[in-house]
Amino acid sequence: MSTLGSRLRPEMPESIAPGAGGNKFRAYDKATGAIVWETELPAGTTGAPMTYMFAGKQYIVVAVGSREASAEYVALSLP
Repeated sequence: MSTLGSRLRPEMPESIAPGAGGNKFRAYDKATGAIVWETELPAGTTGAPMTYMFAGKQYIVVAVGSREASAEYVALSLP
């Protein structure tokens, strides 16, 4: 495991560690590992994604930030 400061278990792929994808946030196919969707974030992730439901809709929230970009949360959802 790299020195990204991740709290992932050692057997987890490094590609899902916070900051591993740069400013990208990706969704992977569970069966194949293929990228099925990605978006550019304002900065790299600084923690693991969180999920919640509100009014019957699921959201994923991730903390982002860097030395050049202020810390903030970004919320994503399906239409």
